[in-house]
Amino acid sequence: MIRGRTAAAIFSLLLLSACGPRPTEFKSNVAPDLTFHPKAILVIQTAGGHLGAGSEKGFEDVFKQSMAACGVSTEFFLRNPLALGNQTTTEDGTNLHDVHVDSLLALQEVEWTHNGYGQIISVDYGLALTQKETKKPIWKARLTFAHGNVFTTGAEEGAALARSVFSQMVQDQVITGCAVPQPQH
Repeated sequence: MIRGRTAAAIFSLLLLSACGPRPTEFKSNVAPDLTFHPKAILVIQTAGGHLGAGSEKGFEDVFKQSMAACGVSTEFFLRNPLALGNQTTTEDGTNLHDVHVDSLLALQEVEWTHNGYGQIISVDYGLALTQKETKKPIWKARLTFAHGNVFTTGAEEGAALARSVFSQMVQDQVITGCAVPQPQH
């Protein structure tokens, strides 16, 4: 029979090992004739918020920092799927046509999976990186992202998503000039 301290230690280990969100599946496709490597990306996120409050900010902070380490600048635009008309300005009033980038990364929630209690347990994302000048897609991906547990914040979920996307882009050699990041535990 398991006693108090042993049970508490096992429970703590199980709890810690289950902490944090993890990608469960990442499929990507790179243009076979890839010669262009982005140096300035506009990330267009379609608001969904299924990773929790603060997830967009968590994603933005980590993705921006990771890309900067590889010499790539990033701008962000959060698109509201319920807005009527064209959305051409950012929250700070910047016109999207005035943003100087060489590529666009669209990030959109495509599908979600619920458990028996109605809680979202995973979110599928569609990603597409397009060269702005030629409008040619250079990288596409689909990521099934598993939620962490009840103790994981939206910001942590967004940060983990950013690390996953960035790592795959480096691994696929879409982003060059830096090493493939090691997974964080």
